[in-house]
Amino acid sequence: MTRSPSGNDRVTQVAIAAKAVVAQRYGRLPKRTYAAGISNGGYLVRWQLENRAWLYDGGIDWEGTLWRVKGDNLVNYLPPALRAYPAGDTQGMYDAGFARGSEFLWPFHYQYYWGP
Repeated sequence: MTRSPSGNDRVTQVAIAAKAVVAQRYGRLPKRTYAAGISNGGYLVRWQLENRAWLYDGGIDWEGTLWRVKGDNLVNYLPPALRAYPAGDTQGMYDAGFARGSEFLWPFHYQYYWGP
């Protein structure tokens, strides 16, 4: 069975293809290559810069999701928060990893990120 290309693979392919198109159209490779992304796009940029640095001169990871095998990440802290927040369980939010003093942000994040 063949593995489907990941998002990381696709971004690598796009960067290589874009450089080839620039070379074909303008007769030379681009002087510089940058990548930028928000949220999961930020994660993809960070991964590219960490694993395919030879392709880029720089990049911007704007609020990129942090996917780690060990330690805190979206998958292990968000489900407890989604159980605690709507129920008004402030201690549950702290237990999920949210800092004291961040309470004023919870309604916004629930409305725009966690709820959807």
